[in-house]
Amino acid sequence: MAFAAESTNHFANCGCAGACADPFARQYGQHLPKTLRAEASALSWAQFCERYSATSGPVRFGSLARSTSSRRGAAAFEATLAIDAEIITEVIDANGPMSALTGILYRRGISIEMLSFHQRETADGIATFVLCEHNGRRYWAAAIASNAVESQARALINAANRLLQNR
Repeated sequence: MAFAAESTNHFANCGCAGACADPFARQYGQHLPKTLRAEASALSWAQFCERYSATSGPVRFGSLARSTSSRRGAAAFEATLAIDAEIITEVIDANGPMSALTGILYRRGISIEMLSFHQRETADGIATFVLCEHNGRRYWAAAIASNAVESQARALINAANRLLQNR
C-alpha cells in the first residue's frame, strides 16, 4: 500500500509554529527525518506521496516472509517480486528482512545501499522512510503498511524504482 493521498489529518497540531513546512507533520502530527523534511518542505501531501511513494516502476513488491531458521545469526527469507515482466520467488539467508530484500535485488543486478532508515507509527499504519544510494546517487523513498516488515519492504522497492527511474 502506498501512502493514501486522500487520507484525513489525524492530528490537528503538529507542533509547528505557523504554517508547517513538513507534509508528513501536516498529515500525521509527526516530523519527517530532518534531511527528508528539508527536501520535501515545499510539497503538498499529494505531491509528497507521488514523489516518494509512487507505486509504479520496474520493481513491484509481492511478499516477504521469514520461511525457516538458517545458519547461526541468520534466517531464510522468501520474497516474491516482479521485475519488469518477470515474477520471481527467491529464498535467501539474511540477518533481517531488509538485508534479504537488498540481497535479492542485488542478485538481479539492482545494487542498492540503505543509508538511513526511519519508522513512525501512524493512524494509517507504520510509515517507513529510507535514504538509499545506487552508483553515487541518493534518493529518499517512503511507504506505509499495516505492519513494519511490509512497510520496510515497500519503502525499499520505492527507493529502487526511484533510483532506476533516474539512471
